[in-house]
Amino acid sequence: EKAMEFFGHVWAAGTSDKQPVTAPPMMTAQYASAMLDANQPDKAIEVLQPALERYADNSDLESLLIEACRQAGKDTQAGQLIQIMARAYKVREGSGTISPALAAELGWFYATTQPHPSLAVVYAGRAITSDPNNPVCQRIMGAAELIGDQVKQGMARLEKLLGKDIYASVLLAERYQAAGDKENLRKAVLAAVPLGASGPAWRKLREIAAKNQIELPAPKGRDEALALLKDLPPDCLRML
Repeated sequence: EKAMEFFGHVWAAGTSDKQPVTAPPMMTAQYASAMLDANQPDKAIEVLQPALERYADNSDLESLLIEACRQAGKDTQAGQLIQIMARAYKVREGSGTISPALAAELGWFYATTQPHPSLAVVYAGRAITSDPNNPVCQRIMGAAELIGDQVKQGMARLEKLLGKDIYASVLLAERYQAAGDKENLRKAVLAAVPLGASGPAWRKLREIAAKNQIELPAPKGRDEALALLKDLPPDCLRML
């Protein structure tokens, strides 16, 4: 809620001329993500929809809009957005050489958003070949292995990423939750705590923790930051 005060101020300052949204994609993603952190999916949708008209095929904004629709109970709209992403990716797949960055995007999309085991492994493999020690590439391969016939291998790969990648914690936690393995579930959830308290992966983890009565400690430095903000005069933002 406190973060929203600052994001809201910057956003309002950037759109004070009443023109269509011109904020950079990264700023838009940060603002929408903060709204989702604060359980305000409808407001996030209002920000993301016009932004995607300007920045078409931006996968970060698309993924946030899908999440916002699901959080708002608009599952049909979320499904339509996934189909739009799938068609756009098919065009890019057939357009020629696929860069390692696009291979990583495709691997993650086919491993999590629109599951397709064989395609997920193929694209995750291309991504990991380009950067074998990259935790994100390792996580994408782990996710791909989980939806195929290499579950044990995927679990082992993701366990090595605990404490390094929040999505690894989410993927493992979902498996442990389904298996009723409470001990490893708790371990996977708590391993992500030092990595941050915002973003799509964190929100999924927060949901899993709440469902399983796992208390998440406050992010490091939160209380100190809130104490400092108490002394910030309200008119500082207007001056800025």
